[in-house]
Amino acid sequence: YQRRVHGPNLQTLNLESNYIGYNAAEYLAYHFQHIPNLTTLNLNHNNIGENGNVIIEIALAINSCIRSGGTILNVNRSIGDYGAKYLVDRFKYIQNLQTFNFSRANIGEKEFKYIVSHIHRLPNLKKLNLQTC
Repeated sequence: YQRRVHGPNLQTLNLESNYIGYNAAEYLAYHFQHIPNLTTLNLNHNNIGENGNVIIEIALAINSCIRSGGTILNVNRSIGDYGAKYLVDRFKYIQNLQTFNFSRANIGEKEFKYIVSHIHRLPNLKKLNLQTC
């Protein structure tokens, strides 16, 4: 995985049944910032596991946030400890974020404290929704 994924006009990426595994999913998620117009991604039957699903969904949410002007981020799924760290590490890409909807996250106290302790890295944040965390 030495090459950088770059596709500024790519809108659909279908990798179904390629069995790329978790490491490739993580690599792909890391490079979503270079695929700003991606709207459809199919990773069915790829053995990426729960952590792979979490980082892909977070990366896509951040990509969507950036594409829409970088002001609203919606993360509506259980992300666990690994996902919380991955999310916080991506705050640098969404410095203009004003609204963070983080509902139905089903996170534990440890993950909640980790995310909240790093909210200061989002200097323009005005609204934080933690409904049913």
